[in-house]
Amino acid sequence: MRKAILVMGLLCAAVGCQTTSTAGAVAYLLINLSQTAAKTIGVSAPAALYLLTSDGLESSAINLNGELLEANADGTIGELSPATATDGWFELPATSIAFVVDEAGNAAACR
Repeated sequence: MRKAILVMGLLCAAVGCQTTSTAGAVAYLLINLSQTAAKTIGVSAPAALYLLTSDGLESSAINLNGELLEANADGTIGELSPATATDGWFELPATSIAFVVDEAGNAAACR
């Protein structure tokens, strides 16, 4: 059995964006490269979760937190509303991408 392959990046969350007003907040980028295995991810609770999934690697449609992303008639996108990871963890499905905003990150470099 092949194990999940996880790629992770960390960056400062922009104070004043729709999900944080806290200096020191961090945003994680998580990519599950496995085509079959989900990965359980631990987070500080509560955390804002933007989970991008699709029906397959060649799909032309993508979902944000289970809802199909579609452009407005003028080509813009609407507000991207996060889900909330309240239990201290979430499941990262195979071949998916997540952005997690952790206001409790308290990173000195992000203040």
